Amino acid sequence: MISAETYDDEITLRMLAAASDAYDMPINDLLVRFGRYWIVFAERGSFKFILDFTGQDLRGFISNLDRMHVGVQAVMPQAIMPSFRVAEDTAEKVVVEYRSTRTGLEPFVTGLFQGLAERFGVEADVQHLGWYGDASTFAILFK
Repeated sequence: MISAETYDDEITLRMLAAASDAYDMPINDLLVRFGRYWIVFAERGSFKFILDFTGQDLRGFISNLDRMHVGVQAVMPQAIMPSFRVAEDTAEKVVVEYRSTRTGLEPFVTGLFQGLAERFGVEADVQHLGWYGDASTFAILFK
């Protein structure tokens, strides 16, 4: 069963600060690791069917992220869902625009993309390219 419980960002930030202190690791590094871990956690738990439904390969999955979030929003109406748009898709890379009202989660998104690449058996580097207008842009570079 999928839990419909959400947590206030303030609580999440306090937990991250405590984990950063406990593990002597920068918060951004923790967020990347947590993003990678979240994909494994979701695949082993109640979110597996959502992941399976979202796409059968990395490119398809990323293209369907907003559709997936509509479904999650139906189960978790209090959740604040981001938006993802594929800005460029070539043989060498996929460039994704990420929009969210929540700030500071770009390292988590980097980890999510890394975890998704692993899930689909794709060797890729994930780079946060920066902010362009209202979007934070990521490149998934295929090896």
